[in-house]
Amino acid sequence: MDSKGFAIEISKWLLVALPATFINSMIRYFESYLGLAFKTRLTNHAYKEYFSDQLYYKVSNLDGRLLNVDQCLTEDINSFTSSVAHLYSHLTKPIFDIVLITITLLKYARDREAGSSVFFPMFIAAVVVSGTARILKAISPRFGEMVAEEAQRKGHLRYLHSRIITNSEEIAFYGGHEAEKKNLYHAFHRLNDQVKKIYKKRVPYIMAEQFLMKYVWSGSGLTMIAIPILFARNTRFNNDPDGGVSERTKGFATAKNLLLNSADAAERLMTSYKEVTELAGYTSRVYDMFKVMEEVKQGRYQKSMVTSNGNSTIVNEQFDTSVIRGFTEERFDAKNDWMDVLSGGEKQRMGLARVFYHKPLYALLDECTSAVSIDVEGNIYSAIKDAGITLLTVTHRPSLWKYHDYLLKYSGEGDYYFSPMPSSDENPLPNGHLNGEDHLSQNHVYFSKHI
Repeated sequence: MDSKGFAIEISKWLLVALPATFINSMIRYFESYLGLAFKTRLTNHAYKEYFSDQLYYKVSNLDGRLLNVDQCLTEDINSFTSSVAHLYSHLTKPIFDIVLITITLLKYARDREAGSSVFFPMFIAAVVVSGTARILKAISPRFGEMVAEEAQRKGHLRYLHSRIITNSEEIAFYGGHEAEKKNLYHAFHRLNDQVKKIYKKRVPYIMAEQFLMKYVWSGSGLTMIAIPILFARNTRFNNDPDGGVSERTKGFATAKNLLLNSADAAERLMTSYKEVTELAGYTSRVYDMFKVMEEVKQGRYQKSMVTSNGNSTIVNEQFDTSVIRGFTEERFDAKNDWMDVLSGGEKQRMGLARVFYHKPLYALLDECTSAVSIDVEGNIYSAIKDAGITLLTVTHRPSLWKYHDYLLKYSGEGDYYFSPMPSSDENPLPNGHLNGEDHLSQNHVYFSKHI
């Protein structure tokens, strides 16, 4: 080939590269766009279900199976849709490459008059590929279960951080930072251990994968290339003074490049199995979320046993007939943190129940009935006063005045006002202090009679 011919071939190659780069870029673009479209539609459907028929309340307070709904609605859906879109492109393109290269190799073999010698290389390829698939499937760890467990532990760690932010005032007041730090360390190390477990399981799998696909496939490919060339009927080429050596070398190099591209496509197709198993983990998380939502919508709740920091155990009042038959789905040793499964009103009722149980001389109540109805609140305060317990109440509700004898009010500007509790129709503050609108936005401290 002269310099002119070489330049022409290079120009052809560059002309082919232009649409190739455009197609590859568009594949990545459409993959991202497809993942975003999947995420948008699935998120819209999840939000529609979550906010229908007060499902957001029922899932969090009447059912105990979804402990990290925010994790399921955000990261799990995002991981699932991204994995689906990524898998779509990594399955179709390798299959297309394999089919196209196989047709090219068969055509090239017929042009070389390889004859029946083509059958044996095809048999080798089928045996090697199917054998590799069986071996990798047999030694593959349960990536789906491990990825689902990793996502669950990530969600728990995220929940602990959000709980600290929500209850930062109480944690600072009671000095609970050491306990919260211990919980964070424990959750982080559990997540870290799970990630390490996945890494360790991947090492032997990747070793076997690399050995089979890089070395066994390369050796098989070289054998496949050599057989048609060595056993072709046309052993000598016309107008070739070296007896066909250059032509054989050209054919060998061309077939080798085609087989390398085919092996790369087959390798991407094989490695997609690992992505499929990981996708199964994300799928199970998203499926479980929608399953729980559907069952809760139908009125089928499953609420676990509740423990308050290991000090007490409360059994849910709603029993299923399976209890009578001697079976509970989660068994009696199932436990959950009461902060996760009790509603705000239930938590406040539990705290007030401790007052009746311990019967202290005085009780400091800080917004302890904000999630309780007015009539129930009145019954609780009347019962506490009848029990002879002195009350110190911090609240925004003027409806509690009648259960107390003294009022301490802070202005929020460094001064305060302390006086006997006025009647319900009197202004509790003298002129010059907070007006009627302001006093509703400030905290009141009410005192009942002295001990």
